Amino acid sequence: DAGDFNLSANGEIKFYPFRKARKSPLSLGVNFETRLENPNWYTQHYNSNHFKWDNEFSKISTSTLQGTLSVPRWKLDASVGYALLAGNLYYDTQGIIRQNSSPMSVLSASLRKEFVLGPLHLDNTVLLQYSSNPEVLPLPNLSLNLRYFLQFVAQKSDDGLRDILVMQIGANAFYNSAWYSPAWNPALGVFQNQNERLYTNGPYFDVFLNLQWKRACIFV
Repeated sequence: DAGDFNLSANGEIKFYPFRKARKSPLSLGVNFETRLENPNWYTQHYNSNHFKWDNEFSKISTSTLQGTLSVPRWKLDASVGYALLAGNLYYDTQGIIRQNSSPMSVLSASLRKEFVLGPLHLDNTVLLQYSSNPEVLPLPNLSLNLRYFLQFVAQKSDDGLRDILVMQIGANAFYNSAWYSPAWNPALGVFQNQNERLYTNGPYFDVFLNLQWKRACIFV
């Protein structure tokens, strides 16, 4: 692993623009990371009943840059990111490990906003993604997570000053646009690329009950 390295840097600046909530910040953040690493042994040398390879892969280069915005008072979070990948490894449609011969890019942007209308909470998250080489790294272009629930205090202390039992009742919904979701390879214990079936994975819903009972959190 001679020559491997990892360099990262983080920065954040906070503003306090709200007159009615002087301690509530507006935060802007940035994260940068670049790393160069040697592929592990089993990606280069492997021998089993169904698969065998001996590779001499070059080092994997990954560089990422991400900016974030957080406004707790508005229950708002946003981020945008860019990644440059070179020499990244993937398992092709036959389950054979390959090294990407040309650099590729990944763009992403996410937005989370929660609306509170009395006891009703509408928590919405949207994720946009783009892969410049979906044959190497497939991604759904659009992904949604919608979490809608009612939150209320079911039991207070005898003096009425403390919340003993807080309840959330609602549903969690997931959806993403059609994409060639990786298939499971049981012989290798890894996910491999496939180009035969498009998956939308939704929408589907989970109904949940969340209880905060003193120091205990109960989730069903």
